[in-house]
Amino acid sequence: MKRILGAVVAFAAVLSLGTVSHAAIITYDVSGYSSLNTGNSLPPPPYFTTPASAGSSLTINTDTNGDSVVGDVSLVSGHLNLVGSTDTGFGLFNSNVVTTFTGGTGTLSGSTILWSSSTLRSNVGTFTCTSLVCGALGVTEGPTYDISIYDAYLVAPVASGGAGLTSLNPFSLGAWNFSPGGISTVSPTGISVSYVSIGSAGASPAIFYVFGGTVPEPGTFALVLLGLGGLALRSRKV
Repeated sequence: MKRILGAVVAFAAVLSLGTVSHAAIITYDVSGYSSLNTGNSLPPPPYFTTPASAGSSLTINTDTNGDSVVGDVSLVSGHLNLVGSTDTGFGLFNSNVVTTFTGGTGTLSGSTILWSSSTLRSNVGTFTCTSLVCGALGVTEGPTYDISIYDAYLVAPVASGGAGLTSLNPFSLGAWNFSPGGISTVSPTGISVSYVSIGSAGASPAIFYVFGGTVPEPGTFALVLLGLGGLALRSRKV
């Protein structure tokens, strides 16, 4: 009987090995959880928040070197659809932008992912504005403008009419609280990070991202755990 059970355990371990490489790739739905936050006064807070809209996602690999040991994490792809209208108090800023994140490696230690500072951010999209905020950006009310004009305003010197921010690109994704099923504190199963600063004019971040989300198929993470459990059982039998 013990021999039969040993064979079953070994077979389960072999099967689980086949699933680990696939289960290591995890995609999070970050729609409604992640956001772009822009300071009203640069800085300090309060911040205007533009939530990530439908279709926003982050995909990570928890076993980048393919050795079936979860822990060496990398960002496979990520994008936030930032579609919204912000009342600045001096007019509306309306964005229709896709922010893409590429690159970045990290280490999973316990339930925390610590990322390196190699993630690049790029924006593609447009904006419109109303009232006094248009004048601050150096544009006129009505037309649709490429988002690159706004990005240029952020880093232009104050003396020339810009915000005078220091652009942080590439930058670090910071520390994520990681749990089976997502990026955590945002929901029972999710990931979260306090903030990722992309521009600073002082001690406080002028603009930052908050990341959070859930896994559409939590069973994916269970496969990772099954694979690791199978490896442990098999090594003890040997």
